[in-house]
Formats: sequence, structure tokens, C-alpha cells
Amino acid sequence: MSSVVTNSVVIPNCEQYNPNMVQEEQDKHALNLGKLVSNFQSLEFVLRAFLSNNEIAAGNLSLKSINLDTISEGDLVPENAFTNYYSLVQLIGEYNNNPKVVSVGLTIAPALVEIRDAIAHGRVSSLSPSSPSRLLKFEKPRNGQTKVAFSVLMTKEWFGEQIKRVYEAILKVSEANKKLQNGTL
Repeated sequence: MSSVVTNSVVIPNCEQYNPNMVQEEQDKHALNLGKLVSNFQSLEFVLRAFLSNNEIAAGNLSLKSINLDTISEGDLVPENAFTNYYSLVQLIGEYNNNPKVVSVGLTIAPALVEIRDAIAHGRVSSLSPSSPSRLLKFEKPRNGQTKVAFSVLMTKEWFGEQIKRVYEAILKVSEANKKLQNGTL
């Protein structure tokens, strides 16, 4: 494989690749990435549901029921744990700081946010379309330089591990929510 160097960035010469192989590998990557992103969206949803139910259990009467199937763009809804603008790191922090969640051992790893943020704000690079992609995220530059904050080769095994980690976090939050709703949390 030959490469073209442009301003120190190596760009692979794609003319030599088998298009069928490329499409097959890209499909696998897209499927795994989709599974991981979907799990992160589910994790945020169950965290917001737990925090909303916790507000209700604490007697916060300002919570009003919102039918997610009937609201439309432009509708005004009350701000609460489900509708606020909290980031994933804030949601995990609030969930993990709940003493009842801590006491039953259902806290989740805040480090999951690093993966989600790298996917959302990182760069993806591959030496060839048929090889695994590398996910990179950089810190805010200082004095003309930036530090690599995240670097991982997104292999099939890596995707499998991350999908499982996020799914296990979903299960923990779901269990905490069930315990909260049946009064055993």
C-alpha cells in the first residue's frame, strides 16, 4: 500500500483496495458503532428516568407527566431531571451520589463518559478501509500544542467490551429504578 503525505498527515492511497472488502469492513464498523451509540442513548434515558422517579419519590410535586409520544418540536415542557440540559457526566455524578444507590452497590463507572465523548468529539483514522479504525480525542490546545486525551484501536473485541460495559451500566440503573419504584431502595 502506498500513501500520500500531506503536511505530515498520512493519507492512504485507496486505489489499491478491494471495494467488496472495504464495504464489508465498513458495515461491521458501522454496526458496532451503532450498537455502542444506541447503548449510550439508552443509558442516558434510564439515568434520566431514575433521577425523575427519585424526584417524585422525594415528594417533588412540580413534576408533571410528559407523554413523549405526543410532544412536538417547539412545545414547552417543565424542566426536571428528564428534560434538563445535564450532560452524561452530570447525570452519572448525580446518580452515583445517591446514598441509596451507593448502599446497594449499583453505582456505575464515570469513565464511560470518556468513550462517549471520544465518539462524539474525536477523530477517526485508519491506515486502510479494511483495517480497524483508531479513535482519537485531543485536549484543548495550550501554547500551540495539544495532548492526546484518548487513543484506542476500535477492533471487534474493543467494541464488544464497550458495548457490554455500557449495557451492564444500563442494567444497574434499571435495577436501581425498579428498587426505587417498589420501595426497596
